[in-house]
Amino acid sequence: MKVWPLFPVTTVGALIERADGKILLVRSHEWGEGLGLPGGKVIYGERLEVALRRQVKEETGLEICDVRFVLAQEAVLSPAFHCPAHLVLLNYHCRTGNPEVVPNNDPETLLWATPSEAIGLVLSAPTRALLEHWLSERTPEVSLAPAGRLTAASADYLMRAALDEARLGLAEGECPIGSVVGLLDGNGVSIIARGHNRVKALGRRTAHAELITFENAGGALPVDSPDIVLISTLEPCIMCEAACMEAGVSEVVFGLRAPADCGSGRVKPPSSPQTRAPRISGGVLAAESRALFEEYVRGREGTPEAAYGEQLLSLTRAPNALAKF
Repeated sequence: MKVWPLFPVTTVGALIERADGKILLVRSHEWGEGLGLPGGKVIYGERLEVALRRQVKEETGLEICDVRFVLAQEAVLSPAFHCPAHLVLLNYHCRTGNPEVVPNNDPETLLWATPSEAIGLVLSAPTRALLEHWLSERTPEVSLAPAGRLTAASADYLMRAALDEARLGLAEGECPIGSVVGLLDGNGVSIIARGHNRVKALGRRTAHAELITFENAGGALPVDSPDIVLISTLEPCIMCEAACMEAGVSEVVFGLRAPADCGSGRVKPPSSPQTRAPRISGGVLAAESRALFEEYVRGREGTPEAAYGEQLLSLTRAPNALAKF
């Protein structure tokens, strides 16, 4: 058995993202059965970023760029590691323009996966902690739309109405997401439609709160108006974000982030003259939205219907400054 030094060993690891948003996972004999990330030990006198680039190049053949520090972790005699060792794990996010991996003999498996796919795989504990932390930190991209006209007071008012809708859904056994569509008028705003998730009630995977709200709006939703705003208690998925563009919504405001979906960051601004890229912002009354998911999951732990809520709560919890294993 390999003997490691009787003092902490500094290592670097890379969450490598390619142009299509997929990240590279590897299976190494050093971390049991869980998938991990490229990386390894820092040589004495070597700068951390230099060590990271060297390890990635040696292990995968990839050149990386846009290196950014993400998280420090600590593995003290972790049973998941192949031998007793005290590791200081310094984790980075970076990008690569070359998806062709040329592995050395160390990785047993290499695969590219989206972050949401990766969360569902068997990962080593440090890799899961890093991925969850990175997802929780990601902020949605804001499109090049005009400055927002919705005031903070109006956003708060509309979000409380959306939370009321989410509570109605919760009472019906639905995933607690609520939405309202408003129409701006000067400095004020009026609600023209409300809705909440009805996936179970209608037996439709597409019966999301935002789409139900658009359906409920019917003819009250003006065509090509610059005054339409949509409020949702949860960051819209790519389907609902695209629907907002088709409906001509000028502003989207959400409560709690949905890091695994991140619809706001995955839908590109449209080039069609008949669609509009809305201004997007989030974090309004996010704690209230998260509390509804906590209530929804309670008593359903470990069941298929609670899986989405459990993942969401995991990805949006406040991370520790130093994760330990």
